[in-house]
Amino acid sequence: MEAKDVNPTMQPNEPEQDASRSSEETALLTKDTASDLPATSNEGPKTLEEALDNIRALYKQEQAAKWGQGDQVNQVEEAHLALKKGYKEAREWTKKELPDMDDKTLYKHASVAKYFSEEHSRRWGVSKLQTLITIHDLKHREERVGDPGELEVQVPRPDGRWSQRSFATVPLASSRARPGIKSKLASRRVGSFARVRR
Repeated sequence: MEAKDVNPTMQPNEPEQDASRSSEETALLTKDTASDLPATSNEGPKTLEEALDNIRALYKQEQAAKWGQGDQVNQVEEAHLALKKGYKEAREWTKKELPDMDDKTLYKHASVAKYFSEEHSRRWGVSKLQTLITIHDLKHREERVGDPGELEVQVPRPDGRWSQRSFATVPLASSRARPGIKSKLASRRVGSFARVRR
């Protein structure tokens, strides 16, 4: 029995193309489709505002990725997955299987993922939230913290005194250590945040 040619206008080795797909692949890049480019595109920004928006978006992606790494570590811990594979503890697993990543850093990310949402990590940054965990001694909490912006912290002023402010009003630079500030509370501080009043 011979095969019949069902499409006589087509050459034998010519692939059939879907017309709509073909037009999508050859569509020109316009101002409407330019925003579809990934943030890592080689095409540079057209304006300073576009560059700032790209940098901010990449920062938020980075913070979400750190939170995601921490969340994965938490899930491994909670499900005892490393123990089931023969490791004595999950930290041993991270050191062996993730040698390019610092296990202490991964566990800091895990701490942030335990107490704060991914959205909080995007908004505030993992490092700043880690500092807040230490200030508020959250390591013994079982549930997540609500909006961290509402928590109160003490911040050193240039004159050496302390002012109490909400976490939302403390700039990122204030979470870094400032040398030369002497105070009774200095030994209990983390970065330039003081301990929380109790």
